[in-house]
Amino acid sequence: MKISLIEKVLKGIVMVPFSTCWLMELGRLNRNGYVRLYWKGKERMAHRLSYEAFVGPIPESLVLDHKCRNRWCCNPAHLEPVTVKENTHRGEAKLFGIDRCPLTLEELV
Repeated sequence: MKISLIEKVLKGIVMVPFSTCWLMELGRLNRNGYVRLYWKGKERMAHRLSYEAFVGPIPESLVLDHKCRNRWCCNPAHLEPVTVKENTHRGEAKLFGIDRCPLTLEELV
């Protein structure tokens, strides 16, 4: 019996209490902290498989940014296709304490 991509992704997901992240417990963790799964004979990033299963193809020349900053997360609502430049910028912003706050400076004061 063939398993669908959605079934494959859901099979390995663990829902964490008090979180909206979907953590992948199947597959293997690579050296960069991303979970990888086998699909159709190839090892692929679990978060990319999840996005493709629930949303659709990832646009060419774009990568997926984990808006939640959790590399194990496979919740498609937490994944956003962006350019490599934007993804790098967001990652560096987090490193330097500039979180992606939904409020502007004017709204905070």
